[in-house]
Amino acid sequence: MKKWILIAGACSVNLAVAQQDLHLNRISAYGGLTRYLGEIEQKWSEVDAHGMALGAFGYQRFLGYGTSVYGQVGMLRLQGNDLDNGNLGRALNFRSELRTLELGFRTYLDNGSLLNYEARIAPFFSVGAGYGTYQVLVDQRNATGGRYYYWTDGSVRNLSESDPNALAASITGQDGEFETDVTDLATEDGKPSSASYFFIPAQVGLKIRLSGRFSLDLAYGFN
Repeated sequence: MKKWILIAGACSVNLAVAQQDLHLNRISAYGGLTRYLGEIEQKWSEVDAHGMALGAFGYQRFLGYGTSVYGQVGMLRLQGNDLDNGNLGRALNFRSELRTLELGFRTYLDNGSLLNYEARIAPFFSVGAGYGTYQVLVDQRNATGGRYYYWTDGSVRNLSESDPNALAASITGQDGEFETDVTDLATEDGKPSSASYFFIPAQVGLKIRLSGRFSLDLAYGFN
C-alpha cells in the first residue's frame, strides 16, 4: 500500500503565556480526522469518527516573529474497506493505529512583513521529520467467530455462495470489529518487517486569533 496519510480538518487550541507575537513558548492540543490514500481507499462519504480520529499535543518555541520550532506527539487511526469501492473480488479491510513523534519548523505570515502582527486570520505552513509505530487490525470474522463470505450480489453472508445450503444463508454484513492483528504478517509483497517508520509531515493552514493569548489553527496536512 502507499504510505500517504492525509490529515484534514485538524484543529488546535494554542495556549500562550505572553503576547502571541513575542518570543514565547506555546502548548497546543490538536484534534481532527484522517484519510488513508492507498490501494484500499476510504471514501469521505464513509466518515467514521472513531476509525478516522486524530489527537496530538504539541510544544512550540518561537525564534522570532512568526517563526517557530515545534515538537509533537500524536495518536491517529486510519481505515479502509474494499466494500466501500465495490471490490468484492479482493474484499480487504483494515484499521491501523499509529503513534507518532514529530519535530519541525512552522511559519506564520502575521510576522509584520506580509501581514501585521495583529491580523485576525493568518496563513501558516510547517514541515518537519517524524518517527512512528503502527498496529494493523482487520475484520475477518463475525461476532460468533465465523468467517465472512462475499457473494457476487454484493452481500456478506454466513455461508459460501457454493455451499449446498446456500439458500438458507443469512446476510450478516461485517460487524466492524477489527479483531485480528496482522501487524507482523507478510500480507503483501514488499511489506517492511518493522512496525516502525519515518515520515515527513507537512501542513498548510490558517491561524485565527482569538485574543492576545489564544488562537485556533485550522490545518490541512499530509505525511
